[in-house]
Amino acid sequence: MTSGFGVDASADGTSGTSSQDIRRILGAQFTEGVFHGCDVGTHGANMTYTVTPGVVAISTASDEIVLAPVDQMTVTTAPAPSSGEPRQDKVYIQQRFPDLNGDANIVLGVTSGAVPANAVQIRSFMVPAGVTNTDGATPHWPKPYAIQKNSSLGLLHYWQNTYSGTLSIPLLREGWANIFVPTDRRVTFKVRALLNSKGASGFDDSKYCEWGFLFGIDGNDIALHSTPGLHQAWATYEYSSTVEVSAGWHNVNLGAFRIAGPGVAETHYGVDGAGFGRRGIEFSIYDEGPVQTAFDVSPNF
Repeated sequence: MTSGFGVDASADGTSGTSSQDIRRILGAQFTEGVFHGCDVGTHGANMTYTVTPGVVAISTASDEIVLAPVDQMTVTTAPAPSSGEPRQDKVYIQQRFPDLNGDANIVLGVTSGAVPANAVQIRSFMVPAGVTNTDGATPHWPKPYAIQKNSSLGLLHYWQNTYSGTLSIPLLREGWANIFVPTDRRVTFKVRALLNSKGASGFDDSKYCEWGFLFGIDGNDIALHSTPGLHQAWATYEYSSTVEVSAGWHNVNLGAFRIAGPGVAETHYGVDGAGFGRRGIEFSIYDEGPVQTAFDVSPNF
């Protein structure tokens, strides 16, 4: 019979908190990844990687997590390929278990194959042929952070178009990203765009245009937002939509195109002639936390 986290074992040993109980409780709270620290450094004199102290969350089984303190450690990787394609080095932290490995140590490892069981990959590097030290390797995979499953995760994605000039008239998809949410959640898509109508003088019908933005996720568009008719004055337009998404990875993008009119929209990034900073087009996605349906508290008459 299971017991709550931190409960002592009973006198007869039939109940109490087990190590698996603790892993299950932590697995319900966190995804695997890095909590803090665990930066991976390269070296200019040899084929080694060094990890700084920190704490990681390691998945040891389905819905089980171990929280592991990491000391500074160094690991040696294989010599670089003599020729041909670069090799991928996957740097990982592994929790060893007495019944599997003979000890319960936290170890730093590197592999070009599959990351072993009870380990979390914390960085990846591409090692070109012929290099003699890891300073010659290129970072290939960013540090993954552990996430508390039932909290709001804040900003999931931010993209900014730093282009200045005429926008594409046909539908253009940009700002692509993959986002991860650990549970079913609500997320909010936002776009902020500085626009005007190219060559317009006042409200010029020959330059009239309405510009549209589409929020895309997993091959579907969740909302279309349209500007009013643009004119010669620069103006910032901001739109947002909130949608429920399921746990896991999702592919997102921003679509933009001309909806109506013969004119063409322009955007501007940088400092304008008056010295004001201009932001171009910004696309962002925010986590709103786990989906929770409110009770209907409206009065009955």
